[in-house]
Amino acid sequence: MPENLDTWTVPVGRIRARWDRADFKIQSFSEHGEHFRPGKQLCVEVDGKRRLLTIASSRPKEGGWLCGVGLTDSSEADVLVGGALFIHPEMRLPLEPGQFYLDELCGFRVVTEDGDDWGEIDEILESPAHLVFVTSSAMIPDHPDFVVEIDGPGRRVIVKDVPGLKTGNDAGASAP
Repeated sequence: MPENLDTWTVPVGRIRARWDRADFKIQSFSEHGEHFRPGKQLCVEVDGKRRLLTIASSRPKEGGWLCGVGLTDSSEADVLVGGALFIHPEMRLPLEPGQFYLDELCGFRVVTEDGDDWGEIDEILESPAHLVFVTSSAMIPDHPDFVVEIDGPGRRVIVKDVPGLKTGNDAGASAP
């Protein structure tokens, strides 16, 4: 695993409380608990400081996980309570073909079916109905009415040129 803990950027949970002497109650950010199994490593960040933890024992408990990480001193464990837990991007579970993690889509080019370049995806907004891909010149709902294809190997999103998707001056808006 990469030794530079600053590269461990994928959030997977948070230490909610100390349990027993030096174990933790962990809130998981996903439906599965793969990252909290014995032998798995996690990076914990508290007050801007990071350290590596290795799960020694774990079991599901009330919508979260009880995990031991080899600590024996309750005061050392108390310092980590509230800490955010991260994994390295290489540790993510594989996805089905054609599926992507959201952060992987940032940097994809957005182009229309006619080849007009609408810029790179800078941000992805989550709305109640769907995701919205944001570029410097467009906001595109991730919906079949707008998105034709997400081309992973080409690192691009092909969209329909629907009036109103482009924003600002690129959309032909005029100032009052």
